[in-house]
Amino acid sequence: VITLHEVCARAGDRRIVEHVSFAIGEPGLPALVGPSGCGKSTVMLAITRQLAGPAGGDGIAVDGRIAVLGRDVKDWDPVELRQTVVLVLQEAVMLPGSVRDNLLLPQRVVRPLRTPAERLDDMDKALRRSGLADEVSPRDVASMLSGGQKQRLSIARALMLDPRFLLLDEPTSALDNLAAHAIGDTLRELSARMPVVVVTHALRLAARSDR
Repeated sequence: VITLHEVCARAGDRRIVEHVSFAIGEPGLPALVGPSGCGKSTVMLAITRQLAGPAGGDGIAVDGRIAVLGRDVKDWDPVELRQTVVLVLQEAVMLPGSVRDNLLLPQRVVRPLRTPAERLDDMDKALRRSGLADEVSPRDVASMLSGGQKQRLSIARALMLDPRFLLLDEPTSALDNLAAHAIGDTLRELSARMPVVVVTHALRLAARSDR
């Protein structure tokens, strides 16, 4: 379970979010909805401790309590936390090289004990679960994929880390309607297995959520 209790964030004297409390535990597709700039992404970065330091990496201070699986996020090793709760950012950044490189290289860092056969099996499963198995080849150059395919490859890359929770920040904001619909289908299928939290201002995507 991820729990937030009275979480506040501020940048100097400017208040970004105030008194945010919620809990996420069971598989499903909850959405954090609001206009651009209201602090949704800040909350996600706070959960994964990517606002580091006393005043935050972006000059943002976070108060209140955030816990993952009963442990305060401050007590987690950051690498372990970000493997357990994986945040897929709004811009789908591709690593140099192929689809295969994008999936296997990060896993080698975070899950070094996986055997080559296990890695290939993980890759096949991640491509299927992200809806890419019938569209791309592991040999394809990642930077040449379409915007929607890059976004789903980012999701597949997150799945390679075997997360307990998946957070997505505005996953459809830069996509056309067809690609956004495909992302929505992917998230609905993933949410049957794990909690998938979507940060969005797009009401069409929010309408597909269950909370």
